[in-house]
Amino acid sequence: GGDGDGDGDDNPEPEGFFMRRAIPGLPPNIQLTQVEREICRVFYLARIQERYFAPLILLGGYDNWKELSRQSQTSWLALNARSCRWNTPVSLPIPATNRLTALSLWIHCRVILGNETNVDSLSRDEVDNLVESEVCSYESSAT
Repeated sequence: GGDGDGDGDDNPEPEGFFMRRAIPGLPPNIQLTQVEREICRVFYLARIQERYFAPLILLGGYDNWKELSRQSQTSWLALNARSCRWNTPVSLPIPATNRLTALSLWIHCRVILGNETNVDSLSRDEVDNLVESEVCSYESSAT
């Protein structure tokens, strides 16, 4: 990491980053489970603002791998409308929903059906490549 101790605390890329730090917007009386903290990396990889991580997990119910693996582009797009009723509405731009769609497919194949236990092996660039190669854009699939 950039802080000199080599543990990567200031860089979200290394394994375990979200295990050791405060999650913005998390109520003080709430502790995330290990899986929920691992899921924060999914949202990081999708380039979602950190202030949305806690609402997505606590209010959205995206708190386990199986739930994430079930999502489609349609359900991620619908999240914007659904979250307007939350005390912290979430606004996801189309590129973020495309990344979440790719991540949901990857999680289904590699975590649920495969032998990965989380998304630590992925980088943001790899997720962008998955979007380009695997996920049809909303505009083209809506016609």
